[in-house]
Amino acid sequence: MSKRAGGFMIIIVGAAATSAFGAASWVSQGPFGGAADSVALDASNHAVYAGNFGGGVQKSTDMGLHWAPANTGLGNTTVNLLAASPAASGRVVVGTQNGIWLTTNGGESWSATNVIGKPGDFEGPDVRAVAFSPSDATRVYAAQDGSAGVWRSTDSGAHWTPSAAGITDGFLVAIAVDPTSADIVYTSTFSGHLFRSTDGGETWAESDSGLPHTDIDSILVDPTQPATVVAGTGNGLYRSTDHGASWHPAAGGPPGNSGDKDQTPYGLSAATFGNVPTLYAASHFGGLFASTDHGATWTRIDHDLAAFGPYAFVFDTSAGVAYAALDGDFGHSLDGGVTWSIANDGYAAQYVPTVAFDPDSPNIVFAGTWGNGVFRSTDSGNTWTATSVPAFVLGLLFDRHDPNVAYFVGGNEVGIMKSTDGGRSWKAMNSGLGPVEEFQALAQSGSGDVLLTGDFHGNVYRSTDGGASWHKAVTGLSASSINFLAADPIAAFTFFVATDSKIFRTTDGGVHWAPSGSGYPGAPGAILVDPFSSAILLAGSPSAYFTRGTGAWRSVNGGISWTSVGGALQNQTVETFAADPAHMGVIYAGTFGGGVYRSTDHGATWTPFTAAGLVNENVVGLAVSPHGWALQAGTDSTSTFRYDFPGRHVIAGPGTEAVPKVHPRD
Repeated sequence: MSKRAGGFMIIIVGAAATSAFGAASWVSQGPFGGAADSVALDASNHAVYAGNFGGGVQKSTDMGLHWAPANTGLGNTTVNLLAASPAASGRVVVGTQNGIWLTTNGGESWSATNVIGKPGDFEGPDVRAVAFSPSDATRVYAAQDGSAGVWRSTDSGAHWTPSAAGITDGFLVAIAVDPTSADIVYTSTFSGHLFRSTDGGETWAESDSGLPHTDIDSILVDPTQPATVVAGTGNGLYRSTDHGASWHPAAGGPPGNSGDKDQTPYGLSAATFGNVPTLYAASHFGGLFASTDHGATWTRIDHDLAAFGPYAFVFDTSAGVAYAALDGDFGHSLDGGVTWSIANDGYAAQYVPTVAFDPDSPNIVFAGTWGNGVFRSTDSGNTWTATSVPAFVLGLLFDRHDPNVAYFVGGNEVGIMKSTDGGRSWKAMNSGLGPVEEFQALAQSGSGDVLLTGDFHGNVYRSTDGGASWHKAVTGLSASSINFLAADPIAAFTFFVATDSKIFRTTDGGVHWAPSGSGYPGAPGAILVDPFSSAILLAGSPSAYFTRGTGAWRSVNGGISWTSVGGALQNQTVETFAADPAHMGVIYAGTFGGGVYRSTDHGATWTPFTAAGLVNENVVGLAVSPHGWALQAGTDSTSTFRYDFPGRHVIAGPGTEAVPKVHPRD
């Protein structure tokens, strides 16, 4: 299944805001949690840093009890790995999808090093790993996926020079430094090669005799026995006792790739627990393992961590607290990693591709997350409760005529879920569907009688009984992927679908389809039908395969032809739209990298909406509250942000009291 940004439109009814921009600001909200790919510890002050996909760096200074973003200057780039200086408190180096960044003040501000992308590039050098020398903190090494190979710094990460002599495989993913000599360094590749340098990275030689020809994703040099090196591979753990000259499988530990469950040990670390030097291995689907005999044998030590998918582990031995970077949250242990609890207060790192308001209350808001399912808030997004099974939520909508009925479409074998209690609980509705892990689009007809859903293989299914049964009855639609579905809220059975190559239209509830028209280049993404005029449509151009989008397109004749809207959106990656149906012509667009834009003339022209407080401008989901009092934005890996229009309404606090509905054209 593909990770495709952008929610599926819920037409929220309400009055529009007319307040001047800039009079208020966006506020960062939950739901808390989200994937963490790496973790680093500043042992001198017990600060812990977590890096995640698309969300930059989060930091805790109270042993994981509370978190806050630490991204000033860094932005919301994807952090592959963090490394904290063993000698200088607050000095942290991160390897990202856009090069190497450095902070000297504990993440209060970051600066780019000389390893950085060029202006305008979709991404810069993809630096997969960084490591300080334990014996000389002025020496730092970084591994890049690319021809540069290894980068090395002799001034604690401020400046870097390339070092690739002898490296024959450029896909580097891991690096480790000998604890007693800053000149002995190891690096490994995704295709099964391991290299060793004994001259501080000047030259490299292959050193992988006995290792399997599969990905070598992590390396650890034993701090108390430096001749021993451990490698985490796609075939499990391997061990060398001669500085990497020869390798042998270790006994026990995660097995590596196994069927559909990746149990590769991505995270290797070391600590002394109870005066016993211990090595640790974190496996995404395998759990947490420990070795007290220098990696010869391994034993699983966690009881309740495997379900969360650990990627990395670090142990603050002086405080007695262990941390684990998890697939969908952040773990915290007070007994050396045996038992765990979730410690995510303030850790706003969810990827939220779709958001929605309860049609009857601006206080009740929903967030559909990437991997953690649907969350519900009854206090305007201040606190959240998980309501569904973990799922990759790609579409979320309320029934047009019964606000107690809602649907969402989710990946990882979830399919279509339905709620009849206002989103408090959900039930699968998959009778007649194909393989349910591939669905990613959902829409309801203007009359409320037809539901359509689409999958990643180009199939569209329809239901006329509220999702109780589904049937594939499509003529004229040819596609390899259904990316987005939108319904005309006025015409009873008119739908539009964005496929991998073009837009199609149906006027009979999805039975027969025809191409909607010309003038739209590339693969379309989000589609919006104007709630006041079926003739006006908007389509966004999302990013795909490391290329930026090319703006938005508009049709004024029901999709017969399309033209570029140009102007402020011309070079934006447009991921999502949201219309305010109670105020004619007001439409919002969420962009990847440009924040939110607003149109007051049915999408003909656009201006930037206020960016104050929106520290992550990768907006992939948008919704307008009833009566137009607020906007909710879902972001790429920093959860949600809320904007309350000044003077529109003061929300007293938690509550579910209904407000009168205002329908389009009332």
